[in-house]
Amino acid sequence: MTTRPFYWFNTSKILGFIANNQILLLNNHNHVRPIKPFPYFGFQSTLIMRIPFYQLRCKFLEKLFEISVYSYRLLFKRKKEGWEITVSDLRKYEVGTLGRSLYVFLHHNGFEVQNKLESHDVFHVLTETGTTVPEEISMQFRLFACGKRSIYGSITMALGALVIPEKHQLYRSSYRIGKRMVDLSTWDLKSLLNEPISELRKQIYRKHEFQSQYVIQKLR
Repeated sequence: MTTRPFYWFNTSKILGFIANNQILLLNNHNHVRPIKPFPYFGFQSTLIMRIPFYQLRCKFLEKLFEISVYSYRLLFKRKKEGWEITVSDLRKYEVGTLGRSLYVFLHHNGFEVQNKLESHDVFHVLTETGTTVPEEISMQFRLFACGKRSIYGSITMALGALVIPEKHQLYRSSYRIGKRMVDLSTWDLKSLLNEPISELRKQIYRKHEFQSQYVIQKLR
């Protein structure tokens, strides 16, 4: 007698989907039969969480990002004019403005203004995103979803998905948040430094009731 393979089913139509870390097969009789996750497929959450050297992988990406910034500025930002502004200049903006909020962000993290890449830190402030490696990657997913596309952002997302796959839920949620945002690449950010940060954040999201920070905070 021949044994039936593990994927045998009675009907011709199946629906495969991932739920609770199992693959479920749904047949025409509404019978659901759980199948054990494939042992070599890295997309299963339980297996992803077991990938070792998390801190080492984050440190690797952090150093890679630091090095790549100089190459990216040289290759893609040569003709772009910088804002010609310093952290001390940002401190002069009134409390509650985008400029002053940017100063607080840079001062708190010990950063300097990145010449020709000033908008990157402004995005951090507008979206209230932290500076850890997973958060940096998640912000690129959010910006990509809202319409801001760049080679650097695409490479960052790809590396994040490959090197730190256990944060896939954070990336996915950030992408969904980005779909509810206006395209920030169309904003003249330098001209908005005097604008109230609270009003700008309200304008970012098409649905004001969508609490992005709450969703992200739960996944950190």
